[in-house]
Amino acid sequence: MKENLILNNRQNLPAGLWIIGTPIGNPEDMTQHATRILQSVDVLLCEDTRRMRRRCERFDAVVEKHSAPYWAEKALGLAIGLVSDAGMPCINDPGSRLVREVRRLGGSVWSVPGVSAVTTFLAASGLACPFVFQGYFDPEKLTAGLLVFFESPKRIFDTIQNLERDPACQELVLAKELTKTHEKFFYGPDLTTALTQHARDEGGIFGEWIFAVRYEPLQTLYWQDTLACMHAAGVRSSEAARIVSQKFGIAHRLCYQEVLRLAGKSDT
Repeated sequence: MKENLILNNRQNLPAGLWIIGTPIGNPEDMTQHATRILQSVDVLLCEDTRRMRRRCERFDAVVEKHSAPYWAEKALGLAIGLVSDAGMPCINDPGSRLVREVRRLGGSVWSVPGVSAVTTFLAASGLACPFVFQGYFDPEKLTAGLLVFFESPKRIFDTIQNLERDPACQELVLAKELTKTHEKFFYGPDLTTALTQHARDEGGIFGEWIFAVRYEPLQTLYWQDTLACMHAAGVRSSEAARIVSQKFGIAHRLCYQEVLRLAGKSDT
């Protein structure tokens, strides 16, 4: 069941689904574009009508309830707004199902950009891209690369402690309460100790947390060495790249580029 607010379409927006980004903490991050669309849609679908009602009080909102499939059909004739509790919808919530259903029915979908916790965090993390956003942390989601996760305040300490004990964990950066008054980043080789001190200072661990981990399973640490040995043994470049790609789960393109780099070295 999806809660929603009925608004007045004051600017005659085209019918369809309007995905509206909202602030993740600081209300000043609300764009003029998003505000205009929020004021103009016929219907606003949201996760929590109480939270959105506070934002929309000046728009004379009326509360109503219907299922998401119902609104997918209504988007063919109404301007339907979709928001999450904070940030961009459809990134870490089931809103993408509604997007697919509207498109399946031949409706239009527009995205009104706003703040994203993931990109806001990464910009200040100092970590190089590319990255993979994995939603809320689950150990089974750990794969080679730079991974970004959300985590609850109840689990963040144990999660970071376990990762720091994992030899595949190469680097960690952690942040809480992005764009809010108590925003804080945690860097360094011993985040467990930093979190322990933070909990003492604050009387516990609270708020919304996000972290990035550069994760390299031990077997992936040696794929370049394996390629170098195969190249020295005279194995054809394409064959060496294929074997290492399959064995270590490394993209074939990266393996082949590494072989070409080794070949260039041996020619000089």
